[in-house]
Order: sequence, then structure tokens, then C-alpha cells
Amino acid sequence: MPTPVVRWNVEPPLRSLHGIEVAFVGGKHHLADVRERFPVERHVHVGDTHVDEHFARLAGFELVWMDDAPEHLAMLLELRRG
Repeated sequence: MPTPVVRWNVEPPLRSLHGIEVAFVGGKHHLADVRERFPVERHVHVGDTHVDEHFARLAGFELVWMDDAPEHLAMLLELRRG
């Protein structure tokens, strides 16, 4: 089963380059449902607006700002590996 990635707003070629498969895409207002559906140690949402921040925090997700995502790429890939 591919690792779930929620709302990864990066062009598909970049995802492919790093071997990230998208299991589903959902609206940020459904992050609480995602948290319930995938009981894992960490939930991370990559976003680029304060609305992303609001819904991520509301659902108990860590937020990585899109502009900072390259700096966090190693962490994001580690989450993928489990």
C-alpha cells in the first residue's frame, strides 16, 4: 500500500523523482478524518496558506510550509519509509 500523502501540492514529476506515491487527495477540512483513518505516530500536512495552518492545527497535524518543504524533505521521506 502506498504511503498516504495528504494534499502534497508539488508537481507530479517531483513526487515521482522522490518515489512518493499519493494514496489519496482530500480537502484540508477532512484532515481529522484522515487522522482517524491512518493511526500513525506522526501526521504532517504540507501547506501554503494560513487556512492550511488552521486546519492542520485543528486536526492535530504538524505543518510544513510549502516554501520550507525542501528543507524538510529528508523528514518527509523518512515518514514515507515508516
